Amino acid sequence: MGIVMHYIGAMLKICIFVFLVQFIYHCISHRSIMIGIKSLKNSSIRVIFICYIAGLITQLLVPPYDYYIQQGYLTFDLSIPEIGRYKPNFIPFRSIINEITGKGIDVNPEDLTGVKTLNLLGNVLLMVPFGILTPFVNEKMRDFKKFIFTSVIIFVMVEILQYFLGRIMDIDDVILNTCGAVLGYYLFNFISSHQIVNHDHKKNIGQSINNTVKS
Repeated sequence: MGIVMHYIGAMLKICIFVFLVQFIYHCISHRSIMIGIKSLKNSSIRVIFICYIAGLITQLLVPPYDYYIQQGYLTFDLSIPEIGRYKPNFIPFRSIINEITGKGIDVNPEDLTGVKTLNLLGNVLLMVPFGILTPFVNEKMRDFKKFIFTSVIIFVMVEILQYFLGRIMDIDDVILNTCGAVLGYYLFNFISSHQIVNHDHKKNIGQSINNTVKS
């Protein structure tokens, strides 16, 4: 599971950095730390969405990189692999079946579980926040047909870009990402309906209290 925690840690670092940038921006634009905090709180969903997208981009589109301090200077290494380094997979479920059976996975035995988790469960869970946050940020995406169409288009474009960045282009990643996004979408609907029920319940209680006072 070490490899999974590595990717989670790398994504969280970017999310924290982007959050701090947004916090500084709000404070400077309002010329007040307290007002900046209040503004950040009022747009909390959008702030979280931006942090998540930034973290997502680093995991999906940014080539392997490393940074370290050497002789008092910050050194940043960015390695761009050869384009088309890996053979694309256009056959649905082939990679998923290979991952489950362990066929064609050339890794150390102790890393096998982590690689399977990252490639299968990771590709699903990675997009659950996308399914939850996107309809919150963009009301047009609350229509399921628009949401699923837009999501698939985005995931296909990501896979195409990954090919030109020397990474694996795999139709099964699109399938797994879409499953995660759909799961997140239904979680969004659950959260939204729950909020509406609570709001109506509180409204009914308030009306009952007012009627009781009037009578």
